[in-house]
Amino acid sequence: MNRHILQYQPAHKRLIVLGVTSKWAFAAGTVILALKRHNPNLKSDLLIFHDGQLKPQDKQIFTDLGCHLSHGSYRSNSLAENILKIFSPLALSKFLCFELLEFYEKIIWLDSDIIIQDQIDELWDYGPFSLAKEDPEFYEMRKPKTAKINFSAPSIPSLPEFDLNAPNYNSGVIVFGQRLSNPKYYLDQCYRYLDATKEINRFADQGAFNFLAQILKQEKSSEWQELPIKFNCHPRNQASLYAPIVHAFGAYKLWNDGLTQACFPEWQRDYLRWIKLGGSGWMGEVENQNYLNQGCFALLTKFFDTISQSQTLIDKLTKQIQIEKLTNAKLTQIIEKFKDL
Repeated sequence: MNRHILQYQPAHKRLIVLGVTSKWAFAAGTVILALKRHNPNLKSDLLIFHDGQLKPQDKQIFTDLGCHLSHGSYRSNSLAENILKIFSPLALSKFLCFELLEFYEKIIWLDSDIIIQDQIDELWDYGPFSLAKEDPEFYEMRKPKTAKINFSAPSIPSLPEFDLNAPNYNSGVIVFGQRLSNPKYYLDQCYRYLDATKEINRFADQGAFNFLAQILKQEKSSEWQELPIKFNCHPRNQASLYAPIVHAFGAYKLWNDGLTQACFPEWQRDYLRWIKLGGSGWMGEVENQNYLNQGCFALLTKFFDTISQSQTLIDKLTKQIQIEKLTNAKLTQIIEKFKDL
């Protein structure tokens, strides 16, 4: 047990966990702001695993929002060099949730490229190990992918029991529970998967959790429960308008794609709240910026700009009227004097 990952006294029996690098602090901050806004009675601790490079102002904001921070340890040597160039080893911090079950009855992992749009109380009812199938609306022709998508080889000889043609589960939202009979065994199976697929891994944590889901279905079916897609809905899915959790997995995120941003003005609002608090923002490029001038948030901004311009004009006219009244009063006085002559 990595006891150093929990450097605080738990205040609740439930925990929500995120993991971010310093470059994505704003993403986690936006999630936390939306989470607390939609769930004002959230009785859960909040923990953020990070890469040890968070900026001081971001650390302070997270702390002010009630988050605990941990530079957790994970087996980064389980990832090949080519994968480390694309993905942060922080993805493996999801595995630490198995260890945190010593302290919490229920744990929810949330990726940082999600949008919280509603209460998530129902999520706590799932588990003790739950994921949702990957939303097929992400793909052309809406054809779902299989677990094979998680690696770059047609087979895994050292893991013959892994059904590569089984449905693929997305690891962006995961529910863990203490009813798992042997968390250490399941953690070991995740690392076993990583060791067997190190050179062919594409989505290391997701592949491991797909492997684990298959083990649970076969060995402990009572400990597995599939999450509804509404808790891991892709922005391309029309149902994302009403989904409690929208997950922008893939290359286009909420911060680097103008079209996705325009479709979710709520995310823009929470992002601006984070910036207003003094948090660091997205420093990369934004594709499809032209859509930002057409979305709801842009229209609302233009609306308020129009109000502001109208108010400025009203103030100007009011001052002009006051000047004209004074001028008129002076002229009246002069006229009255000439009448007396």
